[in-house]
Amino acid sequence: IGGSSREVQAVSKKDQDKLVEDLTNELKKKATEELKVKIDPQYKPVEESFVIKITEKLFSQEIDKEANEVNLKMKVKISALSYSEADFTQLILDQVNQSVPQGFEYQAEGGETSFALKEMAKDGVAIFSVRYQVKLIPKLDLDMIRKNLSGKYLDIGRSYLEGLPEVDSAD
Repeated sequence: IGGSSREVQAVSKKDQDKLVEDLTNELKKKATEELKVKIDPQYKPVEESFVIKITEKLFSQEIDKEANEVNLKMKVKISALSYSEADFTQLILDQVNQSVPQGFEYQAEGGETSFALKEMAKDGVAIFSVRYQVKLIPKLDLDMIRKNLSGKYLDIGRSYLEGLPEVDSAD
């Protein structure tokens, strides 16, 4: 009676799954870079919205077959949302205009915007959480203030300014 034994490497489901995961991540990264170059510069992609659908995958070796290596040929379809920053900013500013209290105005420059994708529905509708922070400035009648301060001593002028309802302090 005789025989021999040897160790062989075989392709496992885990090997194939890891290969699919790695290649999917690589293709997503490549698609993201290509999208940033190809998309109109006024539009910005929403990276959290990327959806990857594998349309074809072909392994060079089947599961449990002897092989030293396994390769994967895969095709994917990637879709993502993008938005116009100018339209987005205008939408926010329209909302801010409606919310500014009487006697105040805001300055568009210096505002801070952030948003996050909350939900992506199957019909393509996306729900975002948006935060926009602005500084409000009191509306002052500068001509009237100049007239009332004209010829006044510094302490009297300071008292006058601090007495205005829109002013917290005057230095």
